[in-house]
Order: sequence, then C-alpha cells, then structure tokens
Amino acid sequence: MSNYQIVQGTSSSRSIAQEKPFSRQFFSPSNAIHRKIYFKTLIGGCFLVVITIFAVLPIYWGALWKTPERSLHGWIVDFDEGQVGHAMTAQLVPASRDTKLTLTVMPSNNFPGGSNDLSHAVVEQQTWVAVAINPGASERLQASYSNPNSSYDGRDAVTVYGAEARNENAYRILIRPIIDELLLVAQTSFALQAVRQLSSSSDLARIMLNSPQTLTTPISFRINNVVPFDKPVASAVTFVGLIYVLILSFFVVMIAYGAREAAGLNKNLTLRSLIITRFVSSFVSYFFLALFYSLVTLAFQLDFTRKFGRAGFVVFWMLNWAGMLSVGFALEALITLLTPRFIPFFMILWIIGKP
Repeated sequence: MSNYQIVQGTSSSRSIAQEKPFSRQFFSPSNAIHRKIYFKTLIGGCFLVVITIFAVLPIYWGALWKTPERSLHGWIVDFDEGQVGHAMTAQLVPASRDTKLTLTVMPSNNFPGGSNDLSHAVVEQQTWVAVAINPGASERLQASYSNPNSSYDGRDAVTVYGAEARNENAYRILIRPIIDELLLVAQTSFALQAVRQLSSSSDLARIMLNSPQTLTTPISFRINNVVPFDKPVASAVTFVGLIYVLILSFFVVMIAYGAREAAGLNKNLTLRSLIITRFVSSFVSYFFLALFYSLVTLAFQLDFTRKFGRAGFVVFWMLNWAGMLSVGFALEALITLLTPRFIPFFMILWIIGKP
C-alpha cells in the first residue's frame, strides 16, 4: 500500500469521525455553515412573526377598542296608553339617546298577542331589548290613589324583555346596566311628580297609612330574561368552540398533507384523482370528528332540546360538520398556495378574524 493511499484513508477516517452526530459545539468552526443557516431561518421567521403582530393583532384590539361602535336598538311598547305609558315613553326615549342602547317607540297594535308576541320578537332577535308598559298600569295606580291598596305592586307597571343567551356579554355589560339606570331614573322622576300632585290631596294621609308603596314606588319594573344563559358550558361551544373547530380542521389538513406526502400521492396521482381524494378524505374525516366533538359537549349535559327538541343534537352535529368542512376546504386550498411552511401565519389571521 502506497503512502498516498494511507494518507487518503486517514483523511477519510477523520471526515467520518467529524460527521458523527451529536459531536459538535454550537460555536465550533466546523459548524459555521449550519450556524449561518440557523440564524438566517430563525431571524427571518421572527421578522415574519413581528409583521404578523402589527398586521393582524390590531384587528382584534381595534374591535374591542370602542365597543360597541354603534348603539344597540331596543323597543318601547305602550300597552297601557295612559298616564304611566305616556310618562315612561316621554322619559325613556330621549334619555336613551345618550347611551349605547337607543330605544324607539313601537305601536302596540304591531303585537296583537300582547306581551307574548313581544316576548317572541325578542326571542327571534328582532330587537335587543323590549320595554313593555303593561296594560292597565295607569288604572291600577289611580285606583290605589283613590282607594289605597296595601297589595299594590309598582312592578306590575313595566316589564323588560331581554335575551341573555343571544350575547351574554352584551346583556350583562351593556343592556342590563343601561336599562336598570334608565328605568330607575324614570321611576324616581315619576314618583316625585306624583307626590307633588298629591301633596294637597285630602287622601294623602290615608295613602301613606294604608299603601305607602304607592307613593314611594308608584311604578317599577320586572326583568323577564326570556332566554337565559344558564349553561356556562355553552361558552365552550358558542365562542371558544369556534376557534377549536378551526384548529381541529387545521390539524386534519396538516395530517392529510403529511399522509399524501408520505405515500407519494401528491406526485403520483393525476390532478382529478388528487382532488377527489382530498374531497372524500375531508368529508369522511370531518363527519366523524364533528360527531366526537359534539359528543364531548353532550357529555357535559348541554341541553340541545330547547329549540329543536330531540333533533337538537343532530342539528348541532351537522352544524359542526358543515363548519369543519368550510374552514377545512379553505385551508386545503391555501395550503397548496402557501405551503405548510407559511400556512400557520394565515391561521393567526383567521383565528383573529373568525370570532
């Protein structure tokens, strides 16, 4: 064996030894090329994340900055058409213009079924809230003035109909506090005016003795929450659950892409066959995933029977299936354009914009 062959064999052995895994330090001179690639990729990726922060996150921050930007709308319906109805309407309508809940007068003949029709309109989301001046409110009050009644209850004069389940945050943060404030101011103003009018009445002492509440609270109100948000677990479905559906769909898209790559289908199938494969896989996968997702909600005893009876669970399942299909197909289309490398950046945009 020549000296050249010996030297060549020794150099090859050293190269092999240098290429052993887990044998380099990060700042080793031999690691310079890999270190350069690492920093280039890391800094470039962080730069894209910074761009995403400034381009996407302000969408959500801005959505909450001035909430609500426009006033919500409510109704006042005067079924009484007497002193109480006129006084409450005259007080509430202008006062509500300075709040985030604008009240407008609706004719009582729009609701031939009375309070039942009005309650149904609130349930069907035709308005955010409805203030009903109940029929006979003025007559009951005048009767209590003329013949003091110890059982008189001013709360029978006004009923407020709201639907907390439509948007529990809007109901608790905006609608309920504004309505409480407006009606408390109105009832105080009405009580002061009524006392002034009765101050010279010979019946004042008798009223104070037998029915003092007729003077202190001649009118008040009751809140009728026609659709209460009494299932806290529903938050996981109505708000955060929508994000979970999007994330689960993203997982399926990435798993399916990896499966096609591992099987070589992306390169071996014809375009028509590849499209059919992606469609059929999505329909079948999301069908069963939506079922299991719905079963988790059912396991925590969320009542699905209130609106659609026993079919409520199937409706919920089909809605989840349709939701997963809609976002899944969109991601399937975009992963072709953006590739798996950049699809997470689009996911951030979609998660922020979807709620």
